[in-house]
Amino acid sequence: MTISTVTKITKTIKRAAGIALKVILTAACSAAVLLALTNLYVICRTEKYLDKDNSGGSYDCIIVLGCSVLEDKTPSPFLEDRLKTAIELYNSGIAPRILLSGDNSGGGYNEVGVMFNYCVDAGVPEEDIFLDHFGYSTYETMMRAATVFNVKSAVVVTQHYHLARSVYDARAFGIDAAGVSAGNSGYVIGLHNYLREMLARPKDLIFDIVKPDIKDHNEEYDIGGSGLETQSAGYYEDHN
Repeated sequence: MTISTVTKITKTIKRAAGIALKVILTAACSAAVLLALTNLYVICRTEKYLDKDNSGGSYDCIIVLGCSVLEDKTPSPFLEDRLKTAIELYNSGIAPRILLSGDNSGGGYNEVGVMFNYCVDAGVPEEDIFLDHFGYSTYETMMRAATVFNVKSAVVVTQHYHLARSVYDARAFGIDAAGVSAGNSGYVIGLHNYLREMLARPKDLIFDIVKPDIKDHNEEYDIGGSGLETQSAGYYEDHN
């Protein structure tokens, strides 16, 4: 192989590498722009429904989104603040029911059981508490609220960074939803929470358009009735 041939091959490789780098950079920039635009869209579409004065409103229920529970079967600080806020709203008369939605997939892990016990211990009547044992994600919680529990209007309670997506998902299923940020008992919300939320908003935006039906169970309950039957649906560990 002559020197000129080697030189041509080297130039071709460099040219191809340069083109590939440009393609990668263009794709990365496009993805970043798309990520930013979808996040901005969800936030702007829900801003007017978040942390407003809802004292004069009347809703079907208060939806509390689940999150991690501790080994001693008590709520994590995040979850406890959500529950405290929801109970305060319930006691203010803003809604006659509380819908607790979380992961009760078994193996000793039961978010909704812990949430239920906390609310009962705080004085909320058991018949006013509905349990959604299959709220594995924000999207699934809101899909099930609309299609399983027949919720038409709701106040959604979660941490502020998570509130826009939660309300957006609810409204995508026809729920007249407002959002209230949970109080903060002194913890710092980590950067990973915000990054995860930034990635989750575009995903849910697509889901809210396509609306995949990923319900685990097809039972139906009336949010205007009694929550007792949701507590004896075969997935709940009795309150002691």
